[in-house]
Amino acid sequence: MAYQHSLSATAMAVAQTPAVLEQCLPDPIASLGVAVALAILCMVFVCTLTWILAGLSETVNTSLPLPGSRQTAASPLLTTRMARLDALDGLRTVLVMYIVIYHVRWALPAILVPWFQQGHWAVQYFFVLSGFVAACSHEANAGTSFIGVHAARRMAVRRITRLCPAYFIALLGVAIVVASRGGGEPFLAWPIQALALQSLLPVRVCGPMDTGHWSQNFLPFSANGEGWFVSAILISSLCFPLIYNALPRGGFRSTLWSLLLILICRSVPTFLIMAQLCSMDMYTFAPVRILEFAAGVLSAQLYRQMKNGSEFGGWDWIFDTSLVLAAVPVWFLSQWHAWAICEGKHGDFFLTGVFCLTCIAARGLAENRSHKDERSDFCTPLSAALSSWALVAPATYTFQAYIYQEIYIDILALLPRPLMLQFWWMPVPLTWAAAVMSVYFVEEPLKRVIEARLAAARRPSLSK
Repeated sequence: MAYQHSLSATAMAVAQTPAVLEQCLPDPIASLGVAVALAILCMVFVCTLTWILAGLSETVNTSLPLPGSRQTAASPLLTTRMARLDALDGLRTVLVMYIVIYHVRWALPAILVPWFQQGHWAVQYFFVLSGFVAACSHEANAGTSFIGVHAARRMAVRRITRLCPAYFIALLGVAIVVASRGGGEPFLAWPIQALALQSLLPVRVCGPMDTGHWSQNFLPFSANGEGWFVSAILISSLCFPLIYNALPRGGFRSTLWSLLLILICRSVPTFLIMAQLCSMDMYTFAPVRILEFAAGVLSAQLYRQMKNGSEFGGWDWIFDTSLVLAAVPVWFLSQWHAWAICEGKHGDFFLTGVFCLTCIAARGLAENRSHKDERSDFCTPLSAALSSWALVAPATYTFQAYIYQEIYIDILALLPRPLMLQFWWMPVPLTWAAAVMSVYFVEEPLKRVIEARLAAARRPSLSK
């Protein structure tokens, strides 16, 4: 009788557990332990593949100029090393701090809640910035020539080495927290995340939902919920050689029209969702984010093709104005009901173009200072504040702080509610502390090893 009662209680508990049953992907993995074991195997596969790619031999002809070494642009950024884009680094620090606090908005004091109601808008900045910096860095190091197979391979190895160590550590850290409380569904998400493929699969997974997590079995948000960003940015970065080689070569107008076309294409999924013509969740979908990344690449070329861009003295005002313009849609769109009810499915605040302007202005400001070899006596308020050492220095750790936040937010969620409300701020310093240790004790040593292997693979060959 007691055994039957136990079975009945178990069946009732299973019946009461929320589950996804329709329009979902089957979950073939039965437990968290198996899922994490498969995830570790996938991590080993990625690391092994990266190591092999880094060691592929490449013959370098030292008697001729290296392919891509021709610097054709007149910009000082291309004739010397790339100037530091301090204003963009400072903005990166502010937005990551904002996002981390936004993710604990359910525990914030009442006075702070109204200031952290919208967080998706900041994500567009990071994809535009990533494309912009990738193009600027490539042109500073290799001129404006096409990217060959070996250069693309080296870029891929460096990008994986930059992103994956912290990403893998964060995923395992979240697994430890989840194992301590139980749950972890959908289990399929763990190996998929280890392969960084979740941003290509914006679907829900069938089966019971993890009531201790907010993902509701949506694959990109499951396991480490912030991991989808790494997946999308990694895929975008791996596409950079293709995007760069496909850039229009017809001059300023051609680049401008291409940028406008990309901005229009970026907003098409948003309007389709608003018109209820598309039910797919586009917020985490990598192909959509690649458009934002491509807009950043085009913006870098647009600036390079400007005449006397480094001599223009008003870039700081344009930079400040672009940030003010970015605040307008964030406020206005939240009042637009047709947009607000589906915002979670597209996350588009129509800011891609505005952030392109922000990046262009920041580069103009940095190049102007580099060209004059001195800092201006006067700087506009926002550009001055964001270029300050206090915001620029932490920018080195922003990616790691972003990806580690889920560990500490999950730990916070395990506390009794009074303690949770009292210590809501703890994930902020803890995730930044973990970021600093990760950079110096994990990523920098790995970077040196990979760079040595890449250098060893480039065998010199003298030719007549």
